[in-house]
Amino acid sequence: MQMKANNSNSSVLDANKSRRKKKMNKKMVIKQFKVQPKLSSTFESDTVDKLMSAVTDIYAKRSAECSFEELYRSCHSLCTLNKGKLIYDKLYARCDAHLQQMIASVSISVADPRRMDHSQVNLLPQLQSIWNNHRREMDAIRQVFLMLDRTYVRQETNVKSLWQMGIVLLKQHVLQRAQNAFIAENMLANLLRLIESERNGEEIDRELVKTMVMMIAHLGIYKSTFEKALVAASNAYYQSEGHKLIETLTVPDYLQHVMKRLEDEHARCVHYLDHKTQRHLSIAIEQQMMYTHAQRILDKGLVSMCDELLIADLRHLYALLKSVHKITPLKHAFYEYCKQRGLEIVNAGLHEAGGQEEQKQQQQQQQQ
Repeated sequence: MQMKANNSNSSVLDANKSRRKKKMNKKMVIKQFKVQPKLSSTFESDTVDKLMSAVTDIYAKRSAECSFEELYRSCHSLCTLNKGKLIYDKLYARCDAHLQQMIASVSISVADPRRMDHSQVNLLPQLQSIWNNHRREMDAIRQVFLMLDRTYVRQETNVKSLWQMGIVLLKQHVLQRAQNAFIAENMLANLLRLIESERNGEEIDRELVKTMVMMIAHLGIYKSTFEKALVAASNAYYQSEGHKLIETLTVPDYLQHVMKRLEDEHARCVHYLDHKTQRHLSIAIEQQMMYTHAQRILDKGLVSMCDELLIADLRHLYALLKSVHKITPLKHAFYEYCKQRGLEIVNAGLHEAGGQEEQKQQQQQQQQ
């Protein structure tokens, strides 16, 4: 009986194993829908309108009617349906119209931009507001149209990203339209004026300057236009200052002032200018304040600094003259100084020895 029970149990186990093996060997087959799902005839237009309405809400700084997830899925659905070009064209037109309106508000603030001196009207605060809003708006738009940015825009357009699309549009309105040419002129003129004011000891809004320099860099005119104008203005400024101060300051004070100017320009490049601009500004200071007046500095102050052992000032003099390749005149001047002082020491010794000899002769005559 026990043998029969064992046999029956083993047969049950074998049957279960065989059934499990059959189940494991079965392949999952995904069957197509018997009836293909169809989109509504208005799905495409409704979805595009929903996305464009969200863009309008972003520009108006109000909450969208749909959630971010719903907007993202809507854009994803259209991209999946190969409607990337349709969305991009609509978005491009909407962004273009918005930027045109923003730049037009700057033009309206100027009564007659064709007749007035544009540099006398400070448009920087308005342009700062436009740039900050543009950055926030394009960041929000990219989040909604992320799938479009990663597919159609990257693969099929020249701009390669929605952010770059916004920069291209901004550049067109600010730089490439004749009626808005005064905006770039005003921006550059007022930035140069603010930097000159800071050099004169006035306090300026550094955050404003930093924002505008960032805008100029993204517009692609930092090196070709702004930096070129800044270096030219800096050369003129330090040329005038050098001619004035070399006559009124002592040489140690003049050298201290030059060192302070170099430190100030370094600080500007740290705070709001491109770090590569520092070398150009340093060259302007060195050329206009040291190279031009090198001989005058040596004639006026080397002797007194050596006599008074002003080691720190002599170190500054050497470093600054070395930066403008004027070490040879310094060597010659120092050689003349050493020769003159050596002759004075020798003559003083001879005079002292002659005085002692004369005194000895007088004593001998008195003894006789």
